[in-house]
Amino acid sequence: MQLSKEEEDALDGKYGDTLALAYRVLVAIGNAMDADRLISISWAHVSGVNYNTIGDAGLIFLEDISKGNARVRVRTTLNPMGYDPSKVNELNLSDEFIEKQGRIMKAYERLGIVGSYTCIPYEALDATFLPKHGSQVSLAESNAAIYANSILGLLTNKESAISALASALTGKAPYSKLRAQEARLLLGGRPVAHAFPAAQQVRSHQHRGIRLAIRLRRDHHHQLWNPGHHRGGEQGHHRGGEASLP
Repeated sequence: MQLSKEEEDALDGKYGDTLALAYRVLVAIGNAMDADRLISISWAHVSGVNYNTIGDAGLIFLEDISKGNARVRVRTTLNPMGYDPSKVNELNLSDEFIEKQGRIMKAYERLGIVGSYTCIPYEALDATFLPKHGSQVSLAESNAAIYANSILGLLTNKESAISALASALTGKAPYSKLRAQEARLLLGGRPVAHAFPAAQQVRSHQHRGIRLAIRLRRDHHHQLWNPGHHRGGEQGHHRGGEASLP
């Protein structure tokens, strides 16, 4: 994978350990996915927020990388955490859980990440915030990645918590898979969006998503089609597809 001089310097640690770690993650992923370069992104959405999910290891990692001057390079939103702070007194949570969840929140805040705490950032954020059609983004939440690739016309792979965070810190992502236009077409050059008219006969949006995901998985293509303009139906379709994709 070819890197610019600035990217090579960051990888070598010239701009700090956290940025070097982020570039090592992206370069490793890029090499594994046969990417030829890194490209700029305009939005990242990070998962790995709930203490129940990441545990002490995740907490220590986040506190370590947020100790210095590292900050995200692009607007970055965040997945839900382990409880609703406005209702914490109504919940039967241990003091340890609340304290450690709070430390995770503070670590992300130190990195400059927006405390959106939602798995549907496209719904919770002002529409004027969303990048324009065709923009490269890096989204870790499964339904958000599907929604972005189809309804919003954005370009993203399904990122992990670590790869999305690395992209947020660098403003870059490996150019591979669904980021490349040729990977978004079926054989014969037809967009996936127009390839499965029979799926429209299924009444449930969730069932459409499941049926389409099964067919896409069989054919090794993972971009979902737009089922219409009803927001609730779109989300159901994407979540059904999310549940069926590998």
